[in-house]
Amino acid sequence: MSSRLRPVALRGTAALAFALAGASLLLSVAVGPSGATSASRGDAVLIVGSHRYYLQLAVTPVQQDLGLGDRAKLPLDHGMLFVFPSSGTRCFWMKGMRFALDMIWLSPSDEVVSVQVDVSPKYYPSTYCFQAQDVIELDAGQARFAGIVVGRVVKLEMRAN
Repeated sequence: MSSRLRPVALRGTAALAFALAGASLLLSVAVGPSGATSASRGDAVLIVGSHRYYLQLAVTPVQQDLGLGDRAKLPLDHGMLFVFPSSGTRCFWMKGMRFALDMIWLSPSDEVVSVQVDVSPKYYPSTYCFQAQDVIELDAGQARFAGIVVGRVVKLEMRAN
């Protein structure tokens, strides 16, 4: 059972239509200059024990390709949630990044299936690929700080803005 309070419409065919159309109306969020959905305190909240992280969504291929690459830094309690319509091999790299990240791959039930910690931009063009539903990127060190390890089930809450 998933701890995710994500609208059912973000799975299957509806998710693909949402990603392709960029229909941010489903989540009532605005699209920022980078193409990623933006809100002052995030579009989703990752909750791990007493730790809360405010996540921007990357839903469309353009948003996912850019990811966090347009930023000079990331607040410690912020990150990005890469939302996909179904499970598959999810590959990430550090192209255009200026700071290190922790990458967290999730199953459809929000169980952590892989964690890559402290991935530095100097490792580009290396890619990190795992079978997963969605992926979260946090500032380097936050996965360890929050106790995010393989097998742990995390909680994701979607926020209406």
